Amino acid sequence: MRRESARMPEDRVTTMRERTAAKDVHDVATVLPWSYYSSMSTVVKKSVSVPDAIWAAAEAEAAYSHTTVSALIADALENLLAIRAGLRAVQEWEREHGEFTAAENAEADAILDAAGVGRAE
Repeated sequence: MRRESARMPEDRVTTMRERTAAKDVHDVATVLPWSYYSSMSTVVKKSVSVPDAIWAAAEAEAAYSHTTVSALIADALENLLAIRAGLRAVQEWEREHGEFTAAENAEADAILDAAGVGRAE
């Protein structure tokens, strides 16, 4: 049985074309949706629940950064996983060698500060 492809109603297409044509070229952000896949061999599509305010902020940031929400989420998740892996490595090291001293923590803080790495305020 042959399935008919779903098509957008012509009146909606016309409205979208009119809106696009009416925009100044400088108001339209260029989005390269596949640009963040260059280092990934495959991608998966998943459904997640996100609070409205966080989703709205993600959409605004993606538009500001000229990227997609998917790319923004992939970058954020990759960063979160790297941070947590680093924290686990520190915990493992401290289990084997004892906790870092106040002087060692101060030295590490100074190195991170000099590198421009720090907590968001």
